[in-house]
Parts: sequence; C-alpha cells; structure tokens
Amino acid sequence: MSTTRYFYLKPEVLSTSGFCYGASDSSPDGDATVHVRRLASGRWIDLAEFAAELPVSAVRHREVSEQEALSGVGSYVGSCVCVAHRWDGSAERWTYG
Repeated sequence: MSTTRYFYLKPEVLSTSGFCYGASDSSPDGDATVHVRRLASGRWIDLAEFAAELPVSAVRHREVSEQEALSGVGSYVGSCVCVAHRWDGSAERWTYG
C-alpha cells in the first residue's frame, strides 16, 4: 500500500513561476525519478492538472505535511500583496504609484 507524500517545490519545477506544492504516491528513495503531481492549492488553485517525473534530488529534503500542502500557504512566498493604509481620522482614499 502506498502512502501519499507531499513536497514544497521550487519555482519552475512543476511549471509555476513561484513555489508550489506537489504530491506523490511513490517513494523518492534511491537514484530514480519520482512521479509528482502539482497540487491545486494556494495561489495555484485555478491551474490545470500537471504532473512530471522529477529526479529524486528535486524532492529530497522538501517533504511537508499534508495540512501545509493543502493550505497552499508557501505558494505566496515572493508574491506581493497590496494593502491600503488608512490613517486614524482620515478620509478613505487610496493613492497608488
């Protein structure tokens, strides 16, 4: 019986411009490759299904919990979030530039 393993992968490894999560039902032991499918989570939740055969070196030491992988929290590393700041007592207005 196989166990699903979850990985936090570097940009471009599974065809994303940023970090993403992948899952595999095979064991990344030895010098072989491992079949990893990209998880639809975090910032990549709307991407189409994608999978690749990766060298074990791409997933070695990158295993994470199922909870982290499904939350997608790490996929936002390196992205920007714009937050408007409103001073106390000031009118609601935003200046971009």
